[in-house]
Amino acid sequence: MGPSTSHVRLGVRLSICAVGAGVLLGACAGLPGVHALTQVRSSESFETTKSLRSDGGAWPESDWISQIGGAQLARLSREALAANPDFLATRFRIAAAVAQAEGAHAALLPTLQANGSVSRGYQDQNLNLPTPVGPTPETDGWSNQLTGLLGLNYELDLWGKNRAALAQAVSQSKAAIAEGEQARLSLLVALAMSYTQLALQYETRDAVGSVLEQRQRQMKLAQARLDAGLDSPSEANDAGARVSLLRLQLQQIDERIELLRHQLGALLGKGPDRGMAIPRPRLAPLAPLAVPEQLPLHLLGRRPDVVAARWRVEAAARGVDVAKARFYPDINLSALAGYASFSLSNLGKSTLEGFTAGPAINLPIFEGGRLRANLNAQLAQYDASVAAYNGILNTALNDAADQITSLRAVDQQLHTQSDATDSSERGLELTRKRHSAGLLSDQMLASAELELLNARQRSIELQSRRRSLQIGLIRALGGGFDVGNVGIAFNSTQHEKKPVK
Repeated sequence: MGPSTSHVRLGVRLSICAVGAGVLLGACAGLPGVHALTQVRSSESFETTKSLRSDGGAWPESDWISQIGGAQLARLSREALAANPDFLATRFRIAAAVAQAEGAHAALLPTLQANGSVSRGYQDQNLNLPTPVGPTPETDGWSNQLTGLLGLNYELDLWGKNRAALAQAVSQSKAAIAEGEQARLSLLVALAMSYTQLALQYETRDAVGSVLEQRQRQMKLAQARLDAGLDSPSEANDAGARVSLLRLQLQQIDERIELLRHQLGALLGKGPDRGMAIPRPRLAPLAPLAVPEQLPLHLLGRRPDVVAARWRVEAAARGVDVAKARFYPDINLSALAGYASFSLSNLGKSTLEGFTAGPAINLPIFEGGRLRANLNAQLAQYDASVAAYNGILNTALNDAADQITSLRAVDQQLHTQSDATDSSERGLELTRKRHSAGLLSDQMLASAELELLNARQRSIELQSRRRSLQIGLIRALGGGFDVGNVGIAFNSTQHEKKPVK
């Protein structure tokens, strides 16, 4: 048969397929009238005018961690990002999600497959079948065979199923990238928190150590007066008890310092001994509170957890599109060419060869409710993703409001505590002068010193809380993350996309 006849037959097949698709489309599984129940909320739908009022501030910079702890903390952060096992696992999950998105693109392209085989065999047969001229003779010998097949397949994707699957995989990979940024931020925040607490524990130790030195001198003087018969044993005992209490405080502080160093070593991914080798931390001055402009609106692209949740919604929406497209027929174009030769010495001369091409239609006429159940499951997944996004956005706004409220309150408390500490310092100075003049007892001097120590410790505790809240606000504002800088921004059409129906 000539090539022209084959082409005519192929054209007839395609025409029949096109007509048949239109006729049989009405026979495919019926698409149910179901729709999503939950809608994506905007930042404007939350009431934040009073709690998130702006101070004309700026968003955190990407190098915020160096502004907290200087060059040493910046070096530690790079070390943690390179070796922390949990963060490395997140990076590998991102790589897997990106690879899956790349693989989903293959469904939009034609596939070409080639198969070939070469074989040599020996056959010995004696069938002894009767024929008019006598029984068949016994035969034996070697035989060779070469076969080759080349197949081409292409799915037309008329209903957008594969395109929706690709969009779903891309959205999932972008969600994974945003989740990786959230993991990065969480690691840096934990590192900065531990580093800050370690620095403040050292400041507390300095304050307690300073009073301990004074108490030890007083204890020696009390013992000398006791030896000289000038004081009773109770005075020396009281001085010794006060020294023991301060030593106990130092021991407790040293325990907390060592535990914090172990924690830093774990965050760095190097083990507890690495934390023990970190030089004493030094902190930068406290930064004033300044809330950025239009915080609720801009927070949508500044917090990686919010961005990740939004991309999960988009992925779920495309999953619904895939489930809907499964109700319609799949149309594939395929071609197959074959070649066979039984002579290895003359491969160019084929014994068998052929070519076939045409469309194939797969119609979901009756699926026993499987397609409907799958669509309902995808819609439920979409509703769950939307509810999760709305919840994360609500939590993010409340998180920022809480940090701002507490920062404003602690700033006032620090001012009040500063006045109280100044008063205690002046009181101690007067007490020491009167004690030196013999007008006050050692007990009254010790009470004044204890009052000042307590005031300084309260001040350090407030500074510790202020720094923790400062880091918490940086985390609540995204820690320098900007969705536009990592290539996963939502465009305006996606933000305004109609809800899934």
